[in-house]
Amino acid sequence: MAYFKDKNKKASFIDDSVSEVMKKKLISNFGLIEIDEAEFNDLKSLSFEQIVQEKKDLLLGWYTKESTKSIPYKEVLYKGGDASAGAISGAVTLAQSLSESNVKIIASDDSANDMTFNEALELSGLIAKAWRTAFFRYKELKIQISNASTVEELEAISWEEM
Repeated sequence: MAYFKDKNKKASFIDDSVSEVMKKKLISNFGLIEIDEAEFNDLKSLSFEQIVQEKKDLLLGWYTKESTKSIPYKEVLYKGGDASAGAISGAVTLAQSLSESNVKIIASDDSANDMTFNEALELSGLIAKAWRTAFFRYKELKIQISNASTVEELEAISWEEM
């Protein structure tokens, strides 16, 4: 068994069954540095604080995706997120102030769609509600992660059911 670390100090190993030619390619392609077993074990054992941070990072990734996912409205997908909801409400306000009778809203595929003010505001509300649901779930889970005191408690925290 040969042990390695990459430039980010992530530990890995290559089993003895891997040929020397393949081992050299892996080392070259991934910029691996050979280390001893003790250093490998040190790098593999994360502190509880590091595990907490990794869980928070994963949660943030989920939140970023979940809070900006496209929202269907009348068989068309629209960009999600609080900025999108605000932009639609702003477009309605602008169109009303210009005495226009409807508003154009851009869909996820970049097509412009005519809507009544009420339709656009309904869409804005759906998008804002989806964002708010994800935001409050994110905050709730972040508190749970911060309050966890064991790895088992951290592992029990899940947001995938949403």
